[in-house]
Amino acid sequence: MYIRKFSVGLLIGWVALVGCSSNTPSSVAEVQNKAAAPVAAPKLPAIFGDNMVLQQGKTIPVWGSADAGQRVGVEFARQRKTATTGVDGKWMVKLDPVKAGGPYEMKVTVGDSASVGYKNVLVGEVWVCSGQSNMEMSLRGTSNAQEAIAAAGNPKIRLFTVSKAQAESPQIDCKGKWQECTAETVPGFSAVGYHFGREVQAALDVPVGLIHTSWGGTPVEAWMSGQVQQGDSDTKAVFAEYAQRQQVFDKAMADYQAATVKHKAEQERRRAKAKPLHRRRKSPVGRAGSPRFSTTP
Repeated sequence: MYIRKFSVGLLIGWVALVGCSSNTPSSVAEVQNKAAAPVAAPKLPAIFGDNMVLQQGKTIPVWGSADAGQRVGVEFARQRKTATTGVDGKWMVKLDPVKAGGPYEMKVTVGDSASVGYKNVLVGEVWVCSGQSNMEMSLRGTSNAQEAIAAAGNPKIRLFTVSKAQAESPQIDCKGKWQECTAETVPGFSAVGYHFGREVQAALDVPVGLIHTSWGGTPVEAWMSGQVQQGDSDTKAVFAEYAQRQQVFDKAMADYQAATVKHKAEQERRRAKAKPLHRRRKSPVGRAGSPRFSTTP
């Protein structure tokens, strides 16, 4: 397990032209409609949100996506930075370093109207708490858990737990949300991460953000990039075997999908040719004249 300083700010290090060939009323109206079309609000990764903590004393990157060719503005701590989205819609701005403090509000705007905002934002120390089962063990499972949980309330400590998800390549987003540290939010959080954050907050007297991303029982290779492992003599053989098994799996999956399509088609063919069944109606039970009706006492 390890706890790593996140010194660059936050976790995870992320036009089309409209032509008009004539001045006819229809083409002018078309251009006006396009110009009047609403601008979509910007999208940011889940690591940005209410209650988040940004790293003090360092340039703060803020990034996300929006419609291509749009001007994006970020307002925070009496500064405003802008950027223009690329053809892929991605954008990034870098805010000047900010001293520890808060709470602040952050506003991200696209164009003149579409925007998202984040409240109760602090600036302080941001740390990534990661590893296997030792880091994953929750506070509720430790000795003196009840006492620790009861005393855990601290609005200057913020918690973010990354939801578990498997992927073969680095992802640009995750699931999770920032929460203030309270007796209600801390029980399921990493015990090691919480106690570490509590000590840091008490020693430095600044806000502390803890990003918990651990997975018990995972091999070290799961935390390393494929590019690095493919170039290592100890692990490249594993990658070669994996690639071979992937080919076998891909072929088996393709065969399965083809067989499924063929099976469904055969079922539909049989249904189309099948004759409807005519079932004989049974006589109502207990009615006079029915074989099951008897007048004998």
